[in-house]
Amino acid sequence: MLNLDAIGNGVIQEYPYHWIFFDNLIPKPQLIELFNSFPYEKFPERPGGLILDQGAEVVTNAEMFYDATKNKCYIPPSPKLNNIWQTLLDELVSFAYREAVAKLTGLNLDRHLIRISLSQLDSTANKSLAPHKDSWFVNNRDSGMALSHLFYFSENWNSEWGGSLQILENDQRESVFQEIPPQLGNSVLFVCEHNAWHGVTPISPLAKCKRQHLMVRFYDQQIYFKYLKGE
Repeated sequence: MLNLDAIGNGVIQEYPYHWIFFDNLIPKPQLIELFNSFPYEKFPERPGGLILDQGAEVVTNAEMFYDATKNKCYIPPSPKLNNIWQTLLDELVSFAYREAVAKLTGLNLDRHLIRISLSQLDSTANKSLAPHKDSWFVNNRDSGMALSHLFYFSENWNSEWGGSLQILENDQRESVFQEIPPQLGNSVLFVCEHNAWHGVTPISPLAKCKRQHLMVRFYDQQIYFKYLKGE
């Protein structure tokens, strides 16, 4: 399903940090099917897991968590998804996808963990959409996040509803370099560098649907476990 050639052969932008926009990673028929069967149910919280974007978490068998109560790592069970969503997740945790992303970014991701989350956002989430850097998003503590890759699943999204990802030059909302609407099929990948500021334009309460996206994040294993332990 995933156009891995487009990822591996892509040319990543270097300003204001390393990032790239795609609109050709998933064929239109599969995009429509994914949109129509977007998993709405929330999955239960898991010990040691970050709660991302107040959304449902999809945890793959490639992901591990640190359980502070037992001082050890574990792999939680995967939720049940329909065939097309399971196919997409299987491809996202595959060696081929990891290799394509590594080729694109120049990062060595061999020992990185993968975390995948699904989110549905509306105007009630606007306070959490201010300019931020993913890897330093809690009390300036580095979580070990190496990169983020977003896939949008909002068909017929009206630009007047807001919800666009903003690539920022600094920590100020006004420093917009580029905006990407959360339209079905749009995708953005960026390296979590020290200056990787980004935000989301406020979502209008008049929006007729929710802003839906899937996010893939790669974490440096050692830093991430220290982060979860509070070290």
